[in-house]
Amino acid sequence: MRSLIPPNHYRVIAAHVPDVTADEIEMNIAGNDHVVYFVRRQTTFRFPRTPRRLSPTWKRFLDAFVPLSPVPVPLITIHHDERTGSDYEVNTYLPGVPFEPSLARSLFPEGRCAIASELGEFLTALHRFPLATARAVGTDELDLATFGAHMEENLQAYPYFRRTVFPCLIAQQRQWVERLFGDYIAHVKAHPFPVCVTHADVWTFHILIDPRKGKTHRRTRLLAAYR
Repeated sequence: MRSLIPPNHYRVIAAHVPDVTADEIEMNIAGNDHVVYFVRRQTTFRFPRTPRRLSPTWKRFLDAFVPLSPVPVPLITIHHDERTGSDYEVNTYLPGVPFEPSLARSLFPEGRCAIASELGEFLTALHRFPLATARAVGTDELDLATFGAHMEENLQAYPYFRRTVFPCLIAQQRQWVERLFGDYIAHVKAHPFPVCVTHADVWTFHILIDPRKGKTHRRTRLLAAYR
């Protein structure tokens, strides 16, 4: 295992856990922007793939949200590695496995429904998070007055989808997508959304579950909603 870990990462982990052995470190191969390691399944280390300084906004938000969340979410601390000039995170270890489609198909209906219900509870708590607190910790805020125009005109929004996906669709499918997005953009221009805190990246690797409960008809607990 140690041979797979970049020396800088291993050095940092060993500084926090001096007696750690290579066999006690698991590398999470998933993740786009970060490399993640689980140490003894007790602590999570998260390193940016490109060395950089980390904004404290995410930590400030989590510190405020953890007491309000109906499911476990990580507590994080941000550290700086002088030798690389990069920040990194040391986080709470959250047990579980990503809620991938193949895993979802293997669960009993009761388990899938329980996960859906608890995910809904988590998102409800998130949407009710006080706006004043979110703004005070520096959370990014969308300009609702320009959101429709952004979706319609920004080259990284709907135009990007048109360039990349439309060539793969037949004419009827393109017409359906055009109508769907056209109606959506027109609606948000005429009726701006109410302001609330949202999760911008809810996908399978950010939802951890205990699959054993879902396979035994017992309540499947949503273990974490992460990032």
